[in-house]
Amino acid sequence: MYDAIVVLGGGTGDAAVLRISVGCKFIRDGKAKYLVIVGSKDEVEFMLTKIKELGCWGKQIYYDVNSRNTIDNAYYAKKILKIIEARRIGLVTSEFHMERALTIFEWALGDDYIVEPIPVHDNPSKEVLEREELLKTLIIPLIKEFRKGDDEELKKLSDILEEIRRHLEASI
Repeated sequence: MYDAIVVLGGGTGDAAVLRISVGCKFIRDGKAKYLVIVGSKDEVEFMLTKIKELGCWGKQIYYDVNSRNTIDNAYYAKKILKIIEARRIGLVTSEFHMERALTIFEWALGDDYIVEPIPVHDNPSKEVLEREELLKTLIIPLIKEFRKGDDEELKKLSDILEEIRRHLEASI
């Protein structure tokens, strides 16, 4: 039994549908008390629509629409998890994304939480897989330089990384 299932935004397509379907199954089967969704505004709105279609809507649904990346996902999820007093967490994201997401969540949440992976198999493109390998190589060692549980400092890192990304995109 999980206190909460955390579902990470996965765009507005098949990956998101798979993720939210898995999250809803835990709620319907009574294997989790709460469903927490974190992502961008578009991702979360899309998943909330799917939740209603799946008949999973209820008071046990919490969400945040402020995430720009996986570090933000962990930061905003932690805010919700504190409110609902959830400590045992099932983390739902794509299989290819799980290693990085799990590391980020374990580091942001800290030792007061148990985070268990619930990977979803989807079919990412070659470009997405290459991007994920690059991000794992860069982000995982960087995250581990921070004190475990220091989500505020990790959020500052997220903001810096987003600023760098914006500058890079603007220069291309």
